[in-house]
Amino acid sequence: MKYYHSLGFSCYVLLCFTKRACKSGTLAGRLQRRCFTCSGSIAIPGKWDAFHIGHRRLVEVASSLGNPVLVTFENMASVLGWPSRPPLVARDFASRILCSWEEELSLGPIKLQVIPFERVRYMEPKLFLDFLRLQLGFEGLVCGEDWRFGYQAQGDIDLLKNYCAENNWKYRIVGPVYVHDILVSSTVVRQYLAKGQMEAVSLLLGRHYCVVGKVVDKRKRHCYVSELINQLPATAIYEAVIEQHKHCYIHVINEERDKNSCILIDNFTLDHSLHLGQQVDIHIIRKVLSHSTNYLNIIFQFCLYIEEQHLKLFLHDRVLSHTPQQPHRR
Repeated sequence: MKYYHSLGFSCYVLLCFTKRACKSGTLAGRLQRRCFTCSGSIAIPGKWDAFHIGHRRLVEVASSLGNPVLVTFENMASVLGWPSRPPLVARDFASRILCSWEEELSLGPIKLQVIPFERVRYMEPKLFLDFLRLQLGFEGLVCGEDWRFGYQAQGDIDLLKNYCAENNWKYRIVGPVYVHDILVSSTVVRQYLAKGQMEAVSLLLGRHYCVVGKVVDKRKRHCYVSELINQLPATAIYEAVIEQHKHCYIHVINEERDKNSCILIDNFTLDHSLHLGQQVDIHIIRKVLSHSTNYLNIIFQFCLYIEEQHLKLFLHDRVLSHTPQQPHRR
């Protein structure tokens, strides 16, 4: 059965992300490398790379059975020889996403169980389920309907259902999640990122996409952010919110310098200076202008855009100030 997500997030959600302290600490505080002994733990296996609204749906369903635990596999890509690519979510930012889910769903701390992939790579499907149930102590499992498991992905949903019936093990199968008729998946998120379609990315994630990096150079009119942790969107100019010491500023960003991926932030839009060498969280809202190879043309187009926005705001305020108030009726 399809699940259509009713999305009501706005900039308010973004500000909650930047200002609310996370009671569960960093993602490292959630990691569990030993066997679980917590009663009532429900496994949610997956790559957990995007933390999109489909993943949130899995957590929501698992919480109806017990305590949701995200199960992921360490070094899976390198062991299988998959090409390396940057993650969609920075490690520390993932903990903040989980904090928001805990608050929205009224849950306790959501834990993360890390399993070395080499440990389970050659397990047959039933042995893998035995491993989750008997060795790690999970009392049930929640997954998507396309989940495959066991050696060479031989296990499917039918095998899972039979196993759960034989062993009286809890389970739920969650159908695909759609938002505005778009199938929610990490692959689709990457596709929209590659096109710079940030509004669609925000819909799939339930929040604005956040790039985490470090300020590596400062100039009079701009500064550069490099040492980027997660995937960048398509090269273009974007409207964004820069979070630095919990203060938010709106900027336009670009991403090219000396053949290394980076983000250019124009200082004339800043109310306060960014500090050299400090981490910056950049929440990308939408594309403003397509990429231009001429830097001066980029700045000129951006200045025109900013002036246009200021003019709209000025005219809006003027209209409000000259609008006659309606007399109060008793």
